[in-house]
Amino acid sequence: MYRAILILALLAICSIAQASETSHRAAVEKMFQASNAEKMIDSMYSQMESMIEQQFKQMDLPEDAKPIMAKYQNKIWNITKSELSWMKIKDDMASAYMNVYSENEINELTKFYKSPVGIKFINRMPELTQQMFNLVQNRIPALLSKLEQIEQEMKNEIELSKSKAE
Repeated sequence: MYRAILILALLAICSIAQASETSHRAAVEKMFQASNAEKMIDSMYSQMESMIEQQFKQMDLPEDAKPIMAKYQNKIWNITKSELSWMKIKDDMASAYMNVYSENEINELTKFYKSPVGIKFINRMPELTQQMFNLVQNRIPALLSKLEQIEQEMKNEIELSKSKAE
C-alpha cells in the first residue's frame, strides 16, 4: 500500500517537473521570438564574415595564393555557419537560458523585448555589435605586438636554458 502511494507520488512529481520544464522551454521560445534571436545571430555571423574577409585582405599574400586563400576561407566559413546554424544551436541556447534564468525571469525578459526600449535594443544591436567589433579590431595590432614580444622572450629563455643544460 505504502509502495503504491510512493510510486503515485513520484509519478505526480515527475509529471509536474515535466510540465514545468515544458512551460519553461515554451517561455524561452517566446523570448527568442520577441528578441528576434535568429535574426540577431544571422546578423552577427554576417558581421563576423565581413570582419574575417577584411583580415584576409590585409594579409600580405602573393596574387597567385589569393584564390586558394579565398577557397579555404569559404570552406571554413561554410562549415562554421553550418555547425553554428540557428537550428543546431537553438536547443542548446534554450537550455542555457533555462539554466540561468527562471521561467518568471524569462517572461520578464520577453516583456522587455516587446517594450519600446526593448524593440530599440533589438533594432540597434547590429549597430552596437559592429562598433564593438571595430573597437576590438582596432586593439588587435597592439595586442599582437605584445604577444609577439612575450613569445620572443619565451623563445630566448628556452634557448638560454638549453645552452645552460649543455
